[in-house]
Amino acid sequence: MRMIRIKMILDKVVPLGGATLRFVMLCLTLAAGTSLASEEAKTVNDETTVRLSIGELMNQPRFYLDQYVELVGVVGDVCPMMGCWADLSESGGEQTVRFKVPDGQLIFTAEMRDAEVRIEGFFREHVLDEKQARSWLQHLADEKGEPFSPESHSGPLSFFQIEGDKAELLNSIYSLKKS
Repeated sequence: MRMIRIKMILDKVVPLGGATLRFVMLCLTLAAGTSLASEEAKTVNDETTVRLSIGELMNQPRFYLDQYVELVGVVGDVCPMMGCWADLSESGGEQTVRFKVPDGQLIFTAEMRDAEVRIEGFFREHVLDEKQARSWLQHLADEKGEPFSPESHSGPLSFFQIEGDKAELLNSIYSLKKS
């Protein structure tokens, strides 16, 4: 269809001269390229989502870094302060991964523990120096009301988490609340 339109336009433009023809051809090329790029972007988003299990993800975490992943897991520990994260595991599995949402976007509650959830987001690694690590560990302890001694940790710390804002509870009477 595009070829026919271009041919019809060319037949009308040829009398205008070389420079005008080149300009019109450039505009047509850019317009067609933009249209194709936006169609391709829509396709790429669906094709680049990696669907996998928590075990597959955590057995080769660096392979999946910065990729958009989708997985199903069982809710374990949740953020007691804002509900902004949930630790997920496979049913009966020992490996866990944290799913973090922007504060206030979705709220995971303690009642959701043991509920099955499908999540989507980017898999990231965070590398903290010693000072950042102590501060982050202190924050985690404060969230749970547990004591933490900064001297109990030395050196850098890295952790993985999925950062997203899409989650769906499966077979649950609870719903993820948006604030």
